[in-house]
Amino acid sequence: MRTSEAKLSTRLRAEEALRSLLSTVSTIKLREISCLVQPDRSKTCFVAHVDIFGHSRELACEVRSSSRPADLRKALGELRRTAEQFSANAAPVLIAPRLAPEAQAICKECSTGFLDLEGNARIAVGEIFIGKRTLARRASPKPSLIGVEAMNAVAAPPRNLDLNALPRGMVHSGPIQHSANAVAVA
Repeated sequence: MRTSEAKLSTRLRAEEALRSLLSTVSTIKLREISCLVQPDRSKTCFVAHVDIFGHSRELACEVRSSSRPADLRKALGELRRTAEQFSANAAPVLIAPRLAPEAQAICKECSTGFLDLEGNARIAVGEIFIGKRTLARRASPKPSLIGVEAMNAVAAPPRNLDLNALPRGMVHSGPIQHSANAVAVA
C-alpha cells in the first residue's frame, strides 16, 4: 500500500511541476492531464493534452524515481515507443525528482524531453522549445564555535584596553565608558 501511495504522491508532484512549467509559456494552453494505465503497473505515466497556436499536441510523460544513466537509455526507448503508440505527434517527456547533467545529456541525445522536480527542463513540442536550468543547491554553511568565538573577539575590545590613550581621530571625542559586556562612546 505504501508503494502505491508514494507513486501517487510522486505522480501528483510531477503533474504539478509540468503544469507550472507549461503555465510560463503563453502560447501553450494545457487542456487536461490523463493517466495512462500500464499493464504491469511498474510505471507511472500520464498524457498532457495541450494546444499550441491552435494545434492539438500531447506530451507522453513517464515519472521515474531513479534516473541512473546505465538504465536510462533503455527506459527512454520504451518511453518513445509508448509516445508513438499513443499519438503520432506526442512528445516523450521523462520526469524525475532529480536528473544529473549526464542523465539530461542522454535525454537530449535520445530526443526525449525532461523535467525534474528541482526545476530543470528541456521540452520540444510542436513549434515550441522550453529550456530551463536551475543552479545546483549548495549546502548552507553551519556556524562553528570557533567562528562565533572569532566574531566575539573582533566585536569586543579587550577589557584592559584604554581607549582614551588612542590618538585623536580614531575615536569620538569625549569620555569613553566601559561596561562588562559592551563599550559605549558618549
